[in-house]
Amino acid sequence: MGTVGLPPRWLAAEGLAAGCVGAVAIIGTAVAGARYGIPGLADGEGGLACAAALALYLRVVRAGRALVGIVAVLGACPALHAPQTAVGVVLAERRRVESVVVTSVEGGPGAVSGRCLCSVSTMTAYR
Repeated sequence: MGTVGLPPRWLAAEGLAAGCVGAVAIIGTAVAGARYGIPGLADGEGGLACAAALALYLRVVRAGRALVGIVAVLGACPALHAPQTAVGVVLAERRRVESVVVTSVEGGPGAVSGRCLCSVSTMTAYR
């Protein structure tokens, strides 16, 4: 029987480095896409590619299937949620955040790629 205990320091350091690089890459692509207007990055596709690359890296270094699956799922979650947050941060940084009222919506479930076109009015018009 093998001994049970802490993993070697190099393995813990490699795992921590891979996780940090993956997180920065996933979030960073969304921020870069929102800041510079690159659609592929702003939509979260770049973050999904980073999550897939991290899962592939773990597969190459022969990590367990459970770990690879967990990393893939937990990497996809921020990749899909980061774009909205990044846009909010970029707009707040540029001082372009204001409350609006949606006045009409075109599109919906049958629209191309499931997106809607919304018309909005600023809240100052309703005060």
